[in-house]
Amino acid sequence: MLLSTALRIHPKDVVALAGGGGKTTAMFRLAEELRALNRRVVTTMTTKIFVAQMACAPAHLILETEDALLARLGPALAQHGHVLIAGGSIVEQDKVQGVPPELLDRVAAQPAVDAVIVEADGSRRLPFKAPAAHEPVIPASTCRSTPRLCSTSPLAKARESSSSTSILPVAISTGGMAGDTGGYFVGHALGRHKLTPRVSPGKTVEGAVGIVAASLLGATVAKLVFLQGASWPEIVWLGGIALVWSVEILWGF
Repeated sequence: MLLSTALRIHPKDVVALAGGGGKTTAMFRLAEELRALNRRVVTTMTTKIFVAQMACAPAHLILETEDALLARLGPALAQHGHVLIAGGSIVEQDKVQGVPPELLDRVAAQPAVDAVIVEADGSRRLPFKAPAAHEPVIPASTCRSTPRLCSTSPLAKARESSSSTSILPVAISTGGMAGDTGGYFVGHALGRHKLTPRVSPGKTVEGAVGIVAASLLGATVAKLVFLQGASWPEIVWLGGIALVWSVEILWGF
C-alpha cells in the first residue's frame, strides 16, 4: 500500500510529520507518491534540514521575502511538480533554517498547491522522541499530523534535555513498559509464592521482583541510549516514575 493511501491524504491537505528519525525520508516518499498522481506538492520544514537533503527534491526555493517566494512557487510547481521550500540562513553546519508556520498557511492556500508536507520537528536521527516546549511546530492549516511514522509516538528531544517534561514520557515508555513485560514473564515463569492470596490470588513475590528489576533496567537503558544528557539522580527519579506506572500490573501476578 502507498504511504499516501495509508494516511488518506486528500487534495489541499497539509500534513505535519513529527517524532523519531525517519520523517525526512517519509516526507520525500509522500511527495513522490503524490507527484506520481499528478498532484503538485510542496515539502518544507518548520525547524531545520540538512543542506544535502534538499537535493532529494527536484527543485527548491529559498525564502527571501514571502511575496517573492509565492510569486515563484506556481511556475516552479508547474515545471517540476514537487518543490522544497527552505529558509535562507544556515543555522548549523550543513543545516538550513526552516520557514515560519504562518507562511505555510499562505502556501497551502495557493491555487497551484495541491498538498503541503511539513517536517515539524527535529530528532537528530534518533528513533525515540518526547515533546518539548519549542517543538513540534505545526502550522495552523495542518489537517493531518503524524506523531511517529517509524518509532514510538512522537515524543521530542529526549536525548539532550534533562528537563522533567522530556524525561517523564521516556520514563513511562521505557521503564513502564519494561516493568510490565518483566513482571509478566517472571511471574508466569517463576511465580511460586503468593503475595496477597486473599486480595489477588495470581499475584506473586517473584512477579513483583520482576517488575522492580525490569523497571530499573528500562531506566538504565533509557539513560544509556536516549537520555545521555540526563544525570544519574534524574534517572533514579525516572525509574521511580516507571515503577509507579508499572505497579498496577502487580495485581495480575
